[in-house]
Amino acid sequence: MITSTGAIGTGFAVVVTSDASIRQAAALMEKAGMKPGGAGVTDTSAFLTGNGYIAVVQVLPDGSLSYTVQTQ
Repeated sequence: MITSTGAIGTGFAVVVTSDASIRQAAALMEKAGMKPGGAGVTDTSAFLTGNGYIAVVQVLPDGSLSYTVQTQ
C-alpha cells in the first residue's frame, strides 16, 4: 500500500508498506537489480542502491515494512 509520495530535488520518493519479511523485501529488490549498500540488510532494516534509486526498508512497530524509494 502506498502511504505517501513527494518530490525530492529533481527526483521523487514513494513510501510503501508491506507484510513481507525484511529478508524477502531485500531479496525482491536485489532480484530487481539493486545491491545492498551502506549498512546492508539487518533484521530491522535494509539499505539498497541501484538502477538510479536508493531504497530504505524498515520494520515498523506493528511488524509491517515501510519502503522508502527515491532517485539517487
